[in-house]
Amino acid sequence: MATKAKSGMPTSAGAYALQNLSATSDAFLIAKARKAGQLLMGKANLGEFGGFKDNVSPSWSSLGGETLSPYDCQHSCGSSGFPVVAVAAGFTPVALGTET
Repeated sequence: MATKAKSGMPTSAGAYALQNLSATSDAFLIAKARKAGQLLMGKANLGEFGGFKDNVSPSWSSLGGETLSPYDCQHSCGSSGFPVVAVAAGFTPVALGTET
């Protein structure tokens, strides 16, 4: 999800080639959350280009590697699994995931 450049969190689509890309504005939901006083704690690893690049697992990216289930490290979590893993592992009480 796009976050303004001032947040210090690049919007890279999980791609090494875009690791320093900065968004010029917040995504709609991020802007609404900030306006409501929500604190953005971080961003989760995204499957590279939303998993559309080839037949490699949708939970893999050149920046973050493979995101695996915290309950079974033999399985990936799928394209929307990164925020789920953050909640399940206790890193954050709530997370927002979107469809790419």
